[in-house]
Amino acid sequence: MNRAFWLFFSRVPKVSFAMFGDKMRTAQSRLLVLCAVVLLLLAQNVAAGENQVNLTFICYDGSALAAAEESNPYNASINVTYISGYSNFTDVTFEDQDVIFTCMLWNQFEYIGDDLERAHEKGAALIDITSMMDPTYINASTYDKIFAGTKPYNSTEEKFFYNMGSRGVLKNNAENFLIYLAKTYGDKPELTDNWIYQDPIDFPEAGLYHPDACSSTNESQPNWFENTTDYLEWYSNSANLTNSNESRHIYDKSKPTIGIWFHASDYTGDNLEVIDALIRDLEGKGCNVVAGFEIFNDIHKFYFDEDGEPLVQCVISLKSFRLNYEDPDKGIQELEDLDVPVLAGLVVTNPSNSIDVADSNRGIPSSEVVYKTLLPSIDGIFEYIVIGFDNYDTETGESNYEPLPSQIDWMSNRSINWAELKLKDNQDKKVAVIYYNYPSGKDNIAANYLNTTQSMFDLLKAMNESGYDVSGIPDTSSELLEMLQAQGINVGSWAPGALNKMVENRAEWGLHLIPMETYRGWFESEIPENLRANVTAEWGEPWSEDLPQDKSVMIYENESGEYIVIPAVRFENVWLMPQPARGTGQNNDTLYHSSVVPPTHQYIAFYLWLNHDWQPDAVIHMGTHGTHEWLPGSTYGMNRTSEWSPLLLQDIPNIYPYIVANVGEGITAEYRGNALIIDHLTPTLERSGLYGGLLNLSIGVQQYYDPSITSQTRAGYRQAIIDEITALNLSVDLGIENVTSLQGYSEEEFETFVKDVLHEYLEDVGNENIPYGMHILSRVPGTNMTDPEKDELSAMVRAMLGGSFEKNVTAAFYPESAYPLGIPLNDTEVTRLVWEAVTNNTNVSNAQLVVYGKTNSTVTLDLEQGLDYRNRLLDCDVEIDRILSALNGGFIPPASGLDPIMNPDAVPTGRNYYSINSKLYPSKATWEVGKSLAIQLLEDYYNEHGEYPEKVSFSRFGVEFIGDHGTLEAEVLYMLGVQPVWDEYGYIIGVEAIPEEELLPNYDPEKSGRPRIDVVYTTAGMRDAFPDKIKIVDRAVKLANSLPAVNYPNYVNQSSLALYDSLVASGYDSETAKKLSTMRCFAVMDGTYDIGVSDAISASGTWENEEAIANVYLDKMGYAYGEDFWGIQSRGLLEGNLKNVDASVHSASSNLYDSLDNDDFFQYFGGLNLATRHVKGDGTTPKMYVSDTSDPDRAQMIGMQKYLSKDLRARYFNDRWIEGMQNSGYSGGSMMSEFVNNLFGWEVSAPDLVDDTVWEQVYETYVNDPAMKEWFKQNNPNAHQSITARMLEAVRHEYWKPSEEIIQSLATEYEQSVAENGASCCHHTCGNPLLHEFVSGKVSVPGYSEQIEAATKAETLKPIEEIQSSSSSRGSHSTGKASVVSKDSVSGNQTSKTTFKESDENQTSHDSEAGYGIDSSEPAPDIKNSAESSYVEGYEMQKDSAEEKESGGTSFSGADIFGILLVVAAVGGIYLGFRKKKM
Repeated sequence: MNRAFWLFFSRVPKVSFAMFGDKMRTAQSRLLVLCAVVLLLLAQNVAAGENQVNLTFICYDGSALAAAEESNPYNASINVTYISGYSNFTDVTFEDQDVIFTCMLWNQFEYIGDDLERAHEKGAALIDITSMMDPTYINASTYDKIFAGTKPYNSTEEKFFYNMGSRGVLKNNAENFLIYLAKTYGDKPELTDNWIYQDPIDFPEAGLYHPDACSSTNESQPNWFENTTDYLEWYSNSANLTNSNESRHIYDKSKPTIGIWFHASDYTGDNLEVIDALIRDLEGKGCNVVAGFEIFNDIHKFYFDEDGEPLVQCVISLKSFRLNYEDPDKGIQELEDLDVPVLAGLVVTNPSNSIDVADSNRGIPSSEVVYKTLLPSIDGIFEYIVIGFDNYDTETGESNYEPLPSQIDWMSNRSINWAELKLKDNQDKKVAVIYYNYPSGKDNIAANYLNTTQSMFDLLKAMNESGYDVSGIPDTSSELLEMLQAQGINVGSWAPGALNKMVENRAEWGLHLIPMETYRGWFESEIPENLRANVTAEWGEPWSEDLPQDKSVMIYENESGEYIVIPAVRFENVWLMPQPARGTGQNNDTLYHSSVVPPTHQYIAFYLWLNHDWQPDAVIHMGTHGTHEWLPGSTYGMNRTSEWSPLLLQDIPNIYPYIVANVGEGITAEYRGNALIIDHLTPTLERSGLYGGLLNLSIGVQQYYDPSITSQTRAGYRQAIIDEITALNLSVDLGIENVTSLQGYSEEEFETFVKDVLHEYLEDVGNENIPYGMHILSRVPGTNMTDPEKDELSAMVRAMLGGSFEKNVTAAFYPESAYPLGIPLNDTEVTRLVWEAVTNNTNVSNAQLVVYGKTNSTVTLDLEQGLDYRNRLLDCDVEIDRILSALNGGFIPPASGLDPIMNPDAVPTGRNYYSINSKLYPSKATWEVGKSLAIQLLEDYYNEHGEYPEKVSFSRFGVEFIGDHGTLEAEVLYMLGVQPVWDEYGYIIGVEAIPEEELLPNYDPEKSGRPRIDVVYTTAGMRDAFPDKIKIVDRAVKLANSLPAVNYPNYVNQSSLALYDSLVASGYDSETAKKLSTMRCFAVMDGTYDIGVSDAISASGTWENEEAIANVYLDKMGYAYGEDFWGIQSRGLLEGNLKNVDASVHSASSNLYDSLDNDDFFQYFGGLNLATRHVKGDGTTPKMYVSDTSDPDRAQMIGMQKYLSKDLRARYFNDRWIEGMQNSGYSGGSMMSEFVNNLFGWEVSAPDLVDDTVWEQVYETYVNDPAMKEWFKQNNPNAHQSITARMLEAVRHEYWKPSEEIIQSLATEYEQSVAENGASCCHHTCGNPLLHEFVSGKVSVPGYSEQIEAATKAETLKPIEEIQSSSSSRGSHSTGKASVVSKDSVSGNQTSKTTFKESDENQTSHDSEAGYGIDSSEPAPDIKNSAESSYVEGYEMQKDSAEEKESGGTSFSGADIFGILLVVAAVGGIYLGFRKKKM
């Protein structure tokens, strides 16, 4: 047995596997085994009778043994005792046993080794298969027989043991095995000499199975097939029908065929209930099924016909671990050959029985995630739908598999739809391409670093070439963009005029309208009552009441009725549509008061309309990232009938092009959104280089070091350097308080400063990796055959080669004697070298000769590696092909992710990436890195403040954990003075204290060590993906808290004592207060994902100071997580922990993402520090740091202000970055607008980081430059409008105080943009009357006020029939007439409402209680997501009940029925009245 298999096996509580033994389900056998175990526990020994052979089995499944003991012909004389390998062995002894059989034991020998040896001395025969015997506890020579348990099985013992089961011939094997052991080893010949047993019948290594293949007359006849030919002959032959299976399915090759594979132990243990239910469900829907055990080890044999063609169009895998454990690469290759989607159907331990607090809101227990989801995902398997529970009894070793009917229905439907993609002609397929338009408005049709419009345009053309019906595609992507902006954008509730205009100008290829009553019918029949109540409580009942404007999201009304607007651009069978706005920023309630925001009516209507009306064959969620996968609900293992994500997506295959650099969030889309990830490349990542004043400064540094210049000339260069530093305002970046102090440096001091500080800073900025533009699907980095400096391909290869390549080139071609500072920062030769080899195809040796005139063997190896990287990048051109393959039901190969600089194996893209095993991290290597970074922080803080910080807060993203492999967690532990404990295989099994005197840094020579520093650990993404890390931090805090202070204070204990006193004073009992006082880990409510800080800051017209933002953060993040409590509402506890935070840390490992290209950085880390400043009440912000591991060889703890400044200089003020974004057109303009919005986010959350000079440079670069103005005008005027408005908001809130001239200029630019282009209608423009008032008081541009009024005020509207769809139609884009879904026959007079009431005014909203993510008290019966919560608010905790029953289907309250009766009566009365009048 493979040793690694043992390693993994020891970490799972129970695994269905053949060698564990066989299972039996009869009540009689269960009772027998249970009695045996009880007697064992009571007597603490195993006793024997005189006229019996006594057999003891210590293994992992006793059901087959129990059944065989009952049914074997000598059962009166064979006594069988089964002891589970998971039992507590501390009190077990063995007395009078004749045979003791052990299997797969390891550490158990520590407890039973001596007992086994004593039993052997007394005559017991010891037999073992595959155990690991530590000579410390057991001498292997004690055993009479030891078998390896490897195939082929040569011994009778192995053949019996591995061919036992609870049914048919396998049950016969189990019976004969008992007889064989008793006769052969029992040493009671007077009793057993005449006993007879049959030789073992071999159970095939793999075989096909069908429940109807069982013989009704001969139970011992095998009901498996050892080859596909025999199976299909039986499956196709109606003559095989009997009375017992007369209605069984007959194979029909024209119908979809679904494969199912499962473990042999499911068969041998008679745990086929789930598999049988799945087969029945699929066949009941007209599908063929080819199911089998262990057939995944030879897919070609079982799933291909005689012509080598696959027999199946989709596979459902019930296998744990890797597909082919012995040869994983073979497993993946066979899946690629099969070329069909492989979905994971999971049978898991019932989470409601879990003792792990982290499982309270998980459909898949935490302990099973790695081997049931992570490891299969490494093979490219996806979906992960729980279809059954394994009700496993650890004492009896018996499993009872419980099918979940609604989940099985969901799984079979999804597998059929994936199979239909393989069978259906492309011209008949309908595809919905869903793109991201958030925040709502014309300026933001974008995805994360993806040129969405161009990518969709290229995809449409590829689909056209592949036979899809996509007539009407425009000639250019610019025309497509015009269509999207006209009919395909979301409109915020603050802009009803803009929505009305979009509807009334509806084109025949454009938006779609759903009558409100049609939607109401879907809503009331599809959505469970508890979720409906949440929705109507938040968003009202638009069919029965007049909603306030801020609740009326994408609802159009005129005299003919109400309609839900679905923006769209249609090309026959392919529709492009924005994902509806999530709703969190639509009004102040959702921004500031709602704990859980349910989706809006338009959001729900959109997905229900897809399923009920348009019915696409697949959806493509285009780019990173949408919101469907982030809807409230369970962490993993979603419930089809009670949770938002599956309720809305339902059975539609979901294909998701996702950026390769963001694995953490992409995995969420896979687990919670049923997505098939197809990763796409980042933009070209290249060195930022130096420009402008920074370039001049680097040249000055080189000249200063020129040994040939005179001292007078050197003095001149020195002054030039100081002047340039002053002009660039680099004092903060360089860590000097005042640039003028440089004037007083001696020559030696100045030279040291230039070399060790200035030059290193310029290197950091110049070597920073930056994105060049936005990625377009299937477009690879471009080449330039004449100018190496503008060649993207070689630039990205150089970046991927990393720092080691630069060091090797320096050592080979830049000797220190001639280049004391290394490669000059304005050097072009290294760029030319890589270009020669990569782009110009010059031999790697010749390339060195061309550039340097000599070669170096190490550089040669580097360049050869570079050629491999080049080929990988060029192979990224398959991204659109892979999307088309997925649309054809093809297999998408797996890969690891992250940005290609961090992980070159992430390319080529176009693959389905997977996560990491968190139990291995921090590893011993990353522990050392994290320890070093923690010391760096403490050194910096001590140098600045003269003391250690008492408490450090940490902000952690799950995607960063994947990138830095637990480095930040290592920092947390080292602050506490605690370190991980690893086992021999590298798994973390606990924590241990580091003696105080060993802790660094130390600043007192008289007493070694330092204090234990307290921590706060705030997370996003860790709670769901890596809960074990939260528990490790929680455990470490408890340990640190318990340790005595020796030479220094224990700040952990001091803080806990203060919290404890507050809790006791608030009325808590001592035990509860003690547990709460050590909790330091916080995240948003379990099952929810919105922190809300970015939305609130963006809605800058809704607040006047930071208190409102601080409250959003504290309310949302005020849920504590740990080993004792998981997700308790505890804002007060969070506040108590933040009051004494002195420093804070955020991790950054990406070479793509920085502090300003997305809002998560500022809303989590900035929000943390804003909240801390607010709680402390003294106006001070903790010293902010970034743990930067983007270059693992140069990991550093860097001050946040320096980090932000580096990002600004390397990217946003860099001509090269700007050029790349301009080359990307509209999407590049959106990124520029995103940058300015995020800069404002930092300004609000950490004002000290952004001074006025930054805003002034933004103004000069993006607003006041004539060329930039013209570029925006031609490419994205709405982004320009958004930028000027955001800068005006910085002025209005007095964060920035520019000259009146600049204010006038900004106001004029903004008003002119609105007047000329209309309002872009993002939240801070249309939705901001305070800004309108502010600019109107500064300037007055004709047409501005009219445009704002037209966008924000509703007008009298035309009836639907009068709306001329042709008014904005374009002949070349016509795809047919616009349509409105016909109304259902639901009476418009029905006015019954679902009410939603708070049960306790002291609790938060019912949303919160319903919770913890599922917006419901209890899911449908099939899967129970237990979600107990405690509430801690100002140190007041109470339990919230979550036990209400619900139904996943249609439900009617008494009011509903009464209302319907009233309507029927009214209609009947009207009918009789009319009839009487007519008569």
